[in-house]
Amino acid sequence: MRLAALALLPLAACADPVVEMNIVLPKNADTFNTSCVTAVEIRTMGASYSTDHNDWQRSCVEVSSPASFATLRDAIRGKFDILIPDSGLSGLSLFGWSGPTPCKLSDDDPYYTPDVVAFGRADYIGQDVIDLPLTPNLDCGSRQSMTVRIVDMFTMLSGTAPSSASCTNAMAFPDMMGGVWTGTIMPKLFGKGAIYYGGVNGANGVGNAASFSGLTGNGSKSCLALDGGTVTAGSTSCIVPGNLCAAAGEYELVAVPNAVIEATPTLNPTLQAKFPGIIYGSVWTSGATRTPIAGATVEVDSKHGKVVYLDPPANIADNVHVRSDQSGTGPSGLFMLYTDTLVSVKVNGGGKTRTVTLGATDDSAAGAFIVMN
Repeated sequence: MRLAALALLPLAACADPVVEMNIVLPKNADTFNTSCVTAVEIRTMGASYSTDHNDWQRSCVEVSSPASFATLRDAIRGKFDILIPDSGLSGLSLFGWSGPTPCKLSDDDPYYTPDVVAFGRADYIGQDVIDLPLTPNLDCGSRQSMTVRIVDMFTMLSGTAPSSASCTNAMAFPDMMGGVWTGTIMPKLFGKGAIYYGGVNGANGVGNAASFSGLTGNGSKSCLALDGGTVTAGSTSCIVPGNLCAAAGEYELVAVPNAVIEATPTLNPTLQAKFPGIIYGSVWTSGATRTPIAGATVEVDSKHGKVVYLDPPANIADNVHVRSDQSGTGPSGLFMLYTDTLVSVKVNGGGKTRTVTLGATDDSAAGAFIVMN
């Protein structure tokens, strides 16, 4: 087989059957700035990818500041030498990367990739033309200064009467002993689960805050995310608007203690195998003094997640406890969400309702404070 298209070069001899790839631009293409894209990568998924996640090949080409999706498409025309896995072709994915040495970074470390400005996927089922629709993910014109506070979730939930009075202690850590980086969490393009891309923009913390600039305008198929923590707690989490502790105009990374993350797989291995992403969340009141809400409920599509209501650890050496009463949150407002993708979650508490987007990668728990504004 050979793969040919507006962006691709032939793969094999002319006698081989030809499959064309057609890059389909998004309907809102003109509203997104793509000028920070530094490379385009195309991945070919093998026929055995569903059972062997190493069955794929990649080809990456660097580009120079394409101003629009149409310019980006034209910039990669005829530039690719695409490899097909030995098992055959089951699908294609495309990433528009933004960052230094992008073709190298995307293959180095799953927690340090370029930012994804755009992505696309398509299944191959024997068709002559593979339409590959592009989805905007980050707007290159949305870069702004970011100040991020790391908030230890279980410091906030400690004691007999948790409240926002604990924020100062929960946000404290020694200089350079914590840090935060930004990116996006999005559904995996093939297979179940969510994945984090980013880590180029960020900084170590000084004065209990990490300050840097990053892209903040994300598309509808991902969440703007923060990755990082301190030496004792961390997470890779969607940003939930409405801070519990950080000041207006700042961001907060809700950090889960390392001991809790390490013990998470022991809570319900069967459920985690079905829904591998884990989010620890807590529902709080708004106002000058904020407190957890007991009796809050959290709803998610049962095809993609399961909510379990928890009580926090009794001490630092303890783990969370599943509540016997699963009708809603306890005094800590604490819940655990198991999920297999990025999900929309409906939260009811304190007479108010909010809908938020949550997600977590397979290998790092997420944290979320949901303030019922």
